[in-house]
Amino acid sequence: MTTTKGLKFKKFDLQIHTPASDDYEDKKATPEDIVNTAVSKGVEGIAITDHQTGSWVDSIKKAAKGKNLTVFPGVALKVHGGKDGINLVILFDIHKNSSH
Repeated sequence: MTTTKGLKFKKFDLQIHTPASDDYEDKKATPEDIVNTAVSKGVEGIAITDHQTGSWVDSIKKAAKGKNLTVFPGVALKVHGGKDGINLVILFDIHKNSSH
């Protein structure tokens, strides 16, 4: 008879911003800083979801190579609607990059 261990819980943060977002405070932060902070907090997956751009996705993915961190490319888009607009967080397959 075999037994299974069941589900495993993992920490993910699916809305990470970088200096590419206008509201990111530390404009001197590097991709390595962002990746190392996530890893040091035990996070195993992050989504890079800057406002209106995916320009940092490739550099974050490069910084995460060889580390126990999955990087989801993404973008946060502000669209018309409601009183102040609506923010959409869009995630892509982990194999996609900034050109997608």
